[in-house]
Amino acid sequence: MLHEIARAGRADISALQALVSAEFTQWGPEVVVTQKMINTFAMATGDHQWPDVDLERAAKGPFGATVAHGFLVLRLLYTLRSQDLGIEIEGSRQVVHAGGQYEFKWPVKVGAFVRSRHRLAAVEEQGNNVSITYAYEVRASLKSGGAGRLAASGRINLLYI
Repeated sequence: MLHEIARAGRADISALQALVSAEFTQWGPEVVVTQKMINTFAMATGDHQWPDVDLERAAKGPFGATVAHGFLVLRLLYTLRSQDLGIEIEGSRQVVHAGGQYEFKWPVKVGAFVRSRHRLAAVEEQGNNVSITYAYEVRASLKSGGAGRLAASGRINLLYI
């Protein structure tokens, strides 16, 4: 398991591959999902569905309150990600989000405390690039420090070019 930023040159990919694990990190710090975050995300994406932004209608809906867009929760992974999972590949010019697999398992209500944990799932050379895959889980709770429910899980692929 990674406990600090792993730095590797392109010749040291096998050292990173040795860090691949089935074990997740500890749960990271919490972030509170606010209506302002949800509204800002809606404005940025043009996605103004009523369960997310219409407080009155959402209060009468199936969740009793507005809920975060699934892709807002996904985007929060970069904020929630434990700092001990950072990887730097020396000589890389940039890191590109190269897709992944996402499962949204439970709605995240406004005011929920969300936190995540991750694990290094794969490291592969792709020509002159390096592909890093993280597995993740996100939990949401209406109480700070609460166990909550699994809200999202999956894998994120990052390409170091």
